[in-house]
Amino acid sequence: MVDVVVINSMHSTKPGSESYSEALDQTAYLDEHGASHIILPEHHNINNGYIPSPMLWGAAIAVRTKNIRLRPMVLAPLLDPIRIAEDALVLDNISNGRLELSMLLGYRPSEYTMFGTTQRERVPRMEAATAVIRKAFTNEPFEHNGETVAVGPKPVQPGGPPLLFGGNSVPAARRAARIGDGFFAGGGDRELNREWVQIYRDECKRLGKEPGKTFVPSAQHVQVSEDPEKTWHEIGRYFYNDLRMYSQFTSEATSVTSPYSSSDPNALSLDAVRAAGVHLVLTPDECIEHARSLESDGCSLIVNPQSGGLPPEFGWEGIELLVNKVLPALK
Repeated sequence: MVDVVVINSMHSTKPGSESYSEALDQTAYLDEHGASHIILPEHHNINNGYIPSPMLWGAAIAVRTKNIRLRPMVLAPLLDPIRIAEDALVLDNISNGRLELSMLLGYRPSEYTMFGTTQRERVPRMEAATAVIRKAFTNEPFEHNGETVAVGPKPVQPGGPPLLFGGNSVPAARRAARIGDGFFAGGGDRELNREWVQIYRDECKRLGKEPGKTFVPSAQHVQVSEDPEKTWHEIGRYFYNDLRMYSQFTSEATSVTSPYSSSDPNALSLDAVRAAGVHLVLTPDECIEHARSLESDGCSLIVNPQSGGLPPEFGWEGIELLVNKVLPALK
């Protein structure tokens, strides 16, 4: 059966706890009905509700779920590695060993400026952070900045939570093989993502390592609907918000491969959003066919019930159709 992967970055401009409570309820329901992982992205220098603290958000989700594995996306070059390790070890304990850290370089210059560093430093900072985090996960004292330090609590998972490295290039795939426990291809179309995964596996073989977990997203949010045309008219503007935001993100970078990067954020329309293919609105039968094609390609079915600030009633509609009409046919 195809993996059902949830993305939850919020995008809500509502203050207070209402939107968080709805997101937790939706995630708990998907956990109960077989979703395998939840991805918790991280971005900064944006004020539309996007989560800047994925491990803090992951802790709330861990308390409400039992099975789903947590994949917070950590922009490691921006952050203190000891702080990353401490937060990760606490979350590993809260979730009883369901944490998988997704280590990302990041691509927005404004985020690096915000944290007082530059993109030129991001690869060496990632390498250095990884080495520190690995030592911290041993639960043994080690030398750091000229001092002996100890980091806890003791991890639930032996050796600590696995470190999956994401990226959208040949160097990223090879870096994941060299210093990571797995790889997820996060930027190209399905064919390009598969090529990067194969490069990762080939590099692991060359290094004498067993390949770790790989994740190939379908680069799409799937909304299940009994009447897709009606649903597009009702919620297309939220998908427009989502595509425009990510298109603006990628336009900041000088070179990034992304399903969003081909879209000009200043020339988007609802028709352009539909044509981009990043968001799909499918009938239950269409979704079943789509999921089977993803499974044959080693891809995952992506659902994002808060995509672009999608109101809870529409998020719930898609989730319930997925659970009641799609997933039973895929078992």
